[in-house]
Amino acid sequence: MAFRFHFRRKILSKYEDAAPVIDLWFGDYPQGFGHPNIRASTRYGPGKVAGWEGSGKRNNRFRDYGGVRYPGFVLSFTPATLVVDVPAGQYKCTLVCGDTDFEDHRTVVHVEGTDTPIPLIKGRRFEFTVTEFGAVAGQNGLRLSFDSPNNNWIINHLRVEPAVEEVAVTQYISYPDAWPSFDESTLEFSRLHKMALACAEKDAPLNPTGRSRADYLDGVRGIVGFFGALQAPGGAIIDPNKKEEFQYSTPAYAYCSSLLLAEGNDPDIKGSAIRAIDWSISTFCQGKAATKHEDFFPFFLGQALRLIEPFVDASQMEGWKQQLRDTNPFRLYRHKIGGRDGPGSNWNCKASAGEYLFYAAGIRDNLDFVETSLSMQGRFFNNPFGLYTEGPSVYDIFPRCWLGEMLYRGYDGPFAKKLETALRLGQLTSLFLQMPNGALYSGGRSSHHLWGDALQALCFEAACRHMVDDPAQHALAGVFKRAARRAYGAVDACRLPSGEFSVVRNRAPYSQQHGYERYSSHSQYNLLLGAILGLAYEAAATSEGLQERATPAEAGRYVLELPHPFNRVIANCDGAAVNIALARGPGQFPVGLQVAEMAEVPFETCLLDGALADAAFLVPEKPAVSLGTGLSWREGENWLSLASASQHISHGVFLQQVEEADAIAFGIAYRDVEDQTVIIENYEIRAGEIRIDYSDSPVIKSHDVRLQWNLLESDGANPVTVKIDQGMVCSLKGDKGLTFHLPQAAEIKLSEERFGTRNGFARTVIVETPSPWLLIQGY
Repeated sequence: MAFRFHFRRKILSKYEDAAPVIDLWFGDYPQGFGHPNIRASTRYGPGKVAGWEGSGKRNNRFRDYGGVRYPGFVLSFTPATLVVDVPAGQYKCTLVCGDTDFEDHRTVVHVEGTDTPIPLIKGRRFEFTVTEFGAVAGQNGLRLSFDSPNNNWIINHLRVEPAVEEVAVTQYISYPDAWPSFDESTLEFSRLHKMALACAEKDAPLNPTGRSRADYLDGVRGIVGFFGALQAPGGAIIDPNKKEEFQYSTPAYAYCSSLLLAEGNDPDIKGSAIRAIDWSISTFCQGKAATKHEDFFPFFLGQALRLIEPFVDASQMEGWKQQLRDTNPFRLYRHKIGGRDGPGSNWNCKASAGEYLFYAAGIRDNLDFVETSLSMQGRFFNNPFGLYTEGPSVYDIFPRCWLGEMLYRGYDGPFAKKLETALRLGQLTSLFLQMPNGALYSGGRSSHHLWGDALQALCFEAACRHMVDDPAQHALAGVFKRAARRAYGAVDACRLPSGEFSVVRNRAPYSQQHGYERYSSHSQYNLLLGAILGLAYEAAATSEGLQERATPAEAGRYVLELPHPFNRVIANCDGAAVNIALARGPGQFPVGLQVAEMAEVPFETCLLDGALADAAFLVPEKPAVSLGTGLSWREGENWLSLASASQHISHGVFLQQVEEADAIAFGIAYRDVEDQTVIIENYEIRAGEIRIDYSDSPVIKSHDVRLQWNLLESDGANPVTVKIDQGMVCSLKGDKGLTFHLPQAAEIKLSEERFGTRNGFARTVIVETPSPWLLIQGY
């Protein structure tokens, strides 16, 4: 028989439904799997469909990833023979070999009794090599021998079916498809779209934001001006606090400075941009990126090269590209392809988006890394809202924006449609996650970092870019346009006189690193902010003429319960909003009410995150005991709150929402480790006020209770006025702020202890009252 060998690459989610004689699944599948399961120890013998001949050391494996059709496999370092009990005759075999975690497997398979030349089987992580070949079974069945030339061999699945003609040897790569199936007809897509359009169609007059596309570029200019003075002769950007290059500061600067050059804003910056690109490419290609952040470099470099190409000699551009061509993306990046189901999974999205830019620039000749990564990144979008489920709020919107840039720059591969649908849904959801002051809702590490707020501007401008050519979508596009500008307003509120911005939403001197995460720096997060503003500027190029429309954060009425790992309730009624955590984030936030704020009210006067004694971020004067918001109760000599009683309070549960004509109402029950309710918060929110009633809480019947919450007395530089009057507390900056109304019999005091929070310095308001409720109003 003559055999022909072909190699092709494609994406498969399942095989065609040909009538198989035998399907064999290898490895450690769970009991009751329902298919013939050949384990490492399955010996061939009478009554067996298939099994291993003779002894030998083999191992079972099972990789439980969503979207992987064949997660189990058998692995061995020694030769073995598999016998399949089929009648003598000619067969077509389809063999699948692949692993999600390692790529060192090398499998040689031989059909005993034939001279069929089957090529070596190998693959990278998340690549499943499918090999089809013909085989002839004798009187003793079909016999396949497995070996490896230099490491180990594996087998995941084998299909054996009768063949009526010669079978060509064919080999191709199959990627898992972990992407969820949803489209614009799904419930959440339709509901969010309807609510956003309802805001767009409201007749209430709007005060114009007064913002424009030019503001984004002005922000970039200020950042580049500040950090350009900190550029080392070789091109690296030196952090003013750390006194060294940090993370991806230099490639981000390369993009920002190239944008200013391309826009004609600063023709003298060319040399600085070239030095930054030179340095970034050199360290990246050597695997010596600052603080091991290679994964972030290609996106910034791809954008920078696109912009600077008209300004440099062709030989210089080709030299840069050749250096980059000589790198292997499967070896260079630090984080796991497809994400690792934990912190940092988003890094692979950044690397993938950058690798696509390299492909678009002619640096890469294939999309293997991109497709391999995307095949499994889809599992992070498996939720009704199109969010990226790493957990923290900023590490949801960050990878979405970078993947969106990849789509805009031309990616049209096998995952493009699913990715685009997820991103469109995520853009809609993000409208409802914007807080009344324009900022991104806080939740997890890197909360209150200004670059997170700026990502909203990019996300919303990208939505405008997508819709601007369709007049039927201009009303909704106007909502996105205003939301983008309001997001920039939240960023601009913390701009420094030296041109750059605070890293965190406070006004403490940057040398104090107040509210920084341990990985935050003045350089990398300012230059990331600059790059985001630059991308928003580019995205807004065709949509400046859109008319601003009211945003959900200002005019919506909604309650969103975000699933795990977000575990959040975001509720808003006409610009009065709350952000509630249903589970704690260790070292980041306690369970319970995180934020209560209103539109047109300074953020410094709002009720902001609870304070943690064990905060993972950097703040001076940490409290001795974690201080949560709401009801606290006495245990012996100590007062406990949702923040300090973490060993007792397990989680919060969203209770039924009640529909009212001009308000939204719902409840939250906080339960202990035995799932018994301890505290109930009943919320009623309407325009200009938030009422919280704690009187149904079971803990009231068994303990002394009081109310407490934290208010800023300083944003790190400027004072915030806190006044206590009979039955009322006022928090003011200038003539605006919030008032907190309490029962008339309440005794109110401010704690003597001052403590640091992300947003400045705060004290705790403590209220002794037999009837615990709280009414918050704008002032």
